[in-house]
Order: sequence, then structure tokens, then C-alpha cells
Amino acid sequence: MSSSIAKLLPPLARSSGRHLLSGTMTTARMATGTHLHQIDGYSLVEGSLVAGEFVSSTPFLVGGRWWQLFYYPNGIDSDHRGFVSAELSLA
Repeated sequence: MSSSIAKLLPPLARSSGRHLLSGTMTTARMATGTHLHQIDGYSLVEGSLVAGEFVSSTPFLVGGRWWQLFYYPNGIDSDHRGFVSAELSLA
């Protein structure tokens, strides 16, 4: 990795003199897909979940991989109360 790119990394990413990012290049193929995540009775769900609690989708397939959506209607934690958070994760 060039030293100019390394300077842009946060200190934790450069800890122990090793870089967490590799200098190798990978080629990825593009995959497209759609997923509709509908929450029936949204206002009831929002009112019954506290910050950090989530609603999850069933796993869905896109690009040959299974994914799952996690939706936090009152934020991912108490510091983010009042915000809506979403997380897309490999299932």
C-alpha cells in the first residue's frame, strides 16, 4: 500500500505497523436484486421496541449469497434514539 493512502487511514487501521487493508486487487462481479421489507402495523412496532431492538427480514438471496436486513425503528442504541437505523448482513 502506498504511504499516501496509509496516511489517510485512521490510526487503528495502522496499528502494530501492519495495515488492515491489503495491497492486492480483487475483481468482483456485479449482482443486482431487490428485496421489499414491509412492516405491517409499523406504528405498533415502533412504539413497542426500544433503542437497540430490531425487526429482521427473512433471509433473501441476491448474487448467490443469502442476506438479511435488520431494521431498528428507534435507533441502533440509546445514543441514536430518535433515528432509524438499518443493517444489511450476510446471513
